[in-house]
Amino acid sequence: MILEQGDKILIAHRRMFPEDAERYFIGTIEAYDHGIVRASGRTWARSRFGGAFIGKPDERTKIVSVHSGALIVYRLPRVQHCLQRSRRTA
Repeated sequence: MILEQGDKILIAHRRMFPEDAERYFIGTIEAYDHGIVRASGRTWARSRFGGAFIGKPDERTKIVSVHSGALIVYRLPRVQHCLQRSRRTA
């Protein structure tokens, strides 16, 4: 199975019109069955004025179809590696 319970996902909502806001959902899959996902997490949107991402304060549970043409679903790695920045000495 491609998606499983416990997987972390990022859902990007496709912008259908130029004036649509960028919206994202980052969460954990609670259940997956035949292309339908139930996931809990947080919704994020890009501010039109400052360009910063603003997260909604409460956790939400969404039920979405990954077959929908309005969504792009990314499966995130289970383990995130820390990136170390090297310091340049002048």
